[in-house]
Amino acid sequence: MFKEEALHILSIMEDVIPQRSLYNDEEIDAKNVFFDKPYTEEETLIKKKIIKIDIRYHAKLNRWYYDDPKNKMLVDELLKKIDEIKEELKLL
Repeated sequence: MFKEEALHILSIMEDVIPQRSLYNDEEIDAKNVFFDKPYTEEETLIKKKIIKIDIRYHAKLNRWYYDDPKNKMLVDELLKKIDEIKEELKLL
């Protein structure tokens, strides 16, 4: 169950982050439900990594200047981290 939910949240992030947009209400609800659920210790570590990506995206993205080179670097970095988490999930 955790694996499927985590992959769903990561797929939402993969759609939103490259577009440098905001989450819609349905996506926010899905994230909140996922973030609020209790999980095992190993699953919680993965959940924390996903939360860290989400926080970094909102904190570092320059919404006023879409073509900011730092935005491109941030998006590339976050997408790479999402791929790393997906690899971790395959091992569960």
